Amino acid sequence: MFHSHHLAKESAHASNGEEYVEKRYLIVNYLPQSLTEKSLYNLFAPLGPLESVKLMRDKKTGYSFGFGFVNYVHEEHAQKAIELLNGFEVENKRIKVSIAMPSSEFIKGSNLYISNLPRNTTSEDLERMFSAFGKIVHRTVLVDKITNLPRGVGFVRFSKRESAHAALKEMNDTIPPGSVEPIRVKVAEDYGKQKASYVAGFQAGANLHKKMHSQSYRND
Repeated sequence: MFHSHHLAKESAHASNGEEYVEKRYLIVNYLPQSLTEKSLYNLFAPLGPLESVKLMRDKKTGYSFGFGFVNYVHEEHAQKAIELLNGFEVENKRIKVSIAMPSSEFIKGSNLYISNLPRNTTSEDLERMFSAFGKIVHRTVLVDKITNLPRGVGFVRFSKRESAHAALKEMNDTIPPGSVEPIRVKVAEDYGKQKASYVAGFQAGANLHKKMHSQSYRND
């Protein structure tokens, strides 16, 4: 994760009973598979000082889940990033930039790991196989780094968890056309663990900020 040397400065008060939303924290969706964390940092850094940038990847395979988090030091720079970069085209994909909601669960469980695929399966084939279940945010077939040949495994991430669960239920243990063996479909566990871990830290920070704001509000 990229971190800046700038410290966050608090500028807002949260009243009692008000749900705290840290508007400096952004989530960036629809990122190209080839985009690196450094490239993501370079895309957002010109708009203002950053606290951190995190591109979500599978720890074992290095596969990008197609989204990441960008945390600014100041709220006004985050708002500027939304205005200027939401819908911005990056490598033929239009990214979506919005405020990250700490309590949101819309992504958790939406990414599927598919194994035992026929070796000639392409990312476009995955799209055709799973598109009936909902909007696909990202899909890819992993290839061997040396031979550049498909490894028979891939990922499909839906925009909603419900779509992924429907696909899992219907597609697991089915035999694709032209194959003799069933594919295996399951929720990508590492993805869920990374997401949960990151969101847990995100929530802890937001709760701390809320407490600080409330104390400051009472002291004013």
